[in-house]
Amino acid sequence: PRKQLSRVPQWRASIRQRILPQYTSSEAWNSSHASEDSASGTEGLGHPLAINVLAYKEDERNGRNRLNITIIPAEDQSKATQADLAATAVAVAVQAQKESKAHIVTVTMNCQKADNPFGELQLARVVYIPDGLGMNGKTEGKIWESIDATPRGFTKQELNYLQLWAEMRDQFKSKNGEVDEKKLKAAVAKKMNIKPGSLTPHMNMREPVKGELKIEGELRIIQ
Repeated sequence: PRKQLSRVPQWRASIRQRILPQYTSSEAWNSSHASEDSASGTEGLGHPLAINVLAYKEDERNGRNRLNITIIPAEDQSKATQADLAATAVAVAVQAQKESKAHIVTVTMNCQKADNPFGELQLARVVYIPDGLGMNGKTEGKIWESIDATPRGFTKQELNYLQLWAEMRDQFKSKNGEVDEKKLKAAVAKKMNIKPGSLTPHMNMREPVKGELKIEGELRIIQ
């Protein structure tokens, strides 16, 4: 059964990694490999953001220990690049796996804590399987099953928009559960005194990180 751990690990580590998401097995850690895709893809240097840990849960399935972590930025994210966001989730996954020895670590970074998930859009998500043997422990696959991140972080105005979107959503829900998003959008814009459609935070969506991801910096948890 899944359980909530009573403690939150205090990771504080100097990190210098080079990750090649497209490689499998040991190649994912070998910085000597050069990828032809790196030149044409998104190659970036990511610096982990300071974070708050919202959830740290472990369970076991098919003899595989799994760790699921949910985090949010603890500082301004408006200038964060895709590489920064991906680097944050990757760094958490690596440090958590070192401590827990879990077979599978999934890290989800939401943009903020809101009234409901409609105001908590995801900034990044990674699935780390250090032995490269998949979810069942028998199928050879990728060490980094996925590394996804949005192209950028959200501005404070966008975060406020999403908070209001979550808070006001039920006001525009019909009896059959459908939400009139056009009216909701107009109401949020009026509340913020902005033109409807001038902010589109829902268009800032996660996408796979391509090419080589370089990570430098310090991972910090802010309580």
